[in-house]
Amino acid sequence: MTPSAKYADLVLPACTQFETWGVTDGWKYGEEVFLAPKIVDPPFETKSDYRICVDLSKKFGVYEQFTEGGRDEKDWVAWFVDEIYRKTRFPDMPPFRKFAASNAGVYTKPVYEPKIALEKFSQNPLEYPLNTPSGKIEIFSVELFKEGQADEIPPVAKYIREWDNPFDEKAEKYPLQAMGHHYNPRVHSTHDNNQWTMNGFPQRVFINPADASKRGINDGDMVRIWNERGAMILKSRITKRIMPGVIDIPQGAWYDPDEKGIDRGGNVNILTSEKWTPFAKGNAQHTIMVDIEKA
Repeated sequence: MTPSAKYADLVLPACTQFETWGVTDGWKYGEEVFLAPKIVDPPFETKSDYRICVDLSKKFGVYEQFTEGGRDEKDWVAWFVDEIYRKTRFPDMPPFRKFAASNAGVYTKPVYEPKIALEKFSQNPLEYPLNTPSGKIEIFSVELFKEGQADEIPPVAKYIREWDNPFDEKAEKYPLQAMGHHYNPRVHSTHDNNQWTMNGFPQRVFINPADASKRGINDGDMVRIWNERGAMILKSRITKRIMPGVIDIPQGAWYDPDEKGIDRGGNVNILTSEKWTPFAKGNAQHTIMVDIEKA
């Protein structure tokens, strides 16, 4: 039961990737395809995400359109292998029938020569222009200039301070930069409820000895971390491996508020801004200005 699931009126139990067919590749950058066959049946009342949607499509009267003729998970995997991967990226890849029967699990495109960035363009820029307005490498972007937001979207690449930063008046109230790195026991938020991995790497706030001593904080003390957006109470880990003025709260922890609304799970998102980045409209995760005190 994740924090968001607790708000749901209905919870549909989904199975794991071991209990359904799947296929993936190397994040669109790698030259491999990973086949993930079903190795056990889904336990109890769990179903795959696709199967849940198929059952709902029947209720909504769009089963044929949604499944495109009744395809199940394995049918879709076969379609992706034969119609997408083989036709668009890996023409030498075996068809699904042979791929699945081989028990290989992974197809890797052979590499015979090192990949050189912009190789064709560097050899003949007129015949192989880049996908830019000028067809060349652009130091000054006319497209970004036309946005008219030079303070936040400069046409020339340069350093821009975050909205939360240690150089403005806000730092007088919240003097510490908070970062949130990827953590050994989790994949983002997955496995935060795995007691074995979390016992090995518990959720803690990492703080430099100089910052800890100013606040009377000892290693292992429970501390309160807060700013104007939220607060959490978390165990401290004092280490010289993080620079003074910076703390680290590993990302992906499950939100667990107490009766006062203070998070006990260590979810760094309660401290982050909801302001979008100006061009990509993404979430601005760093840097977050906070303060810490002994709880």
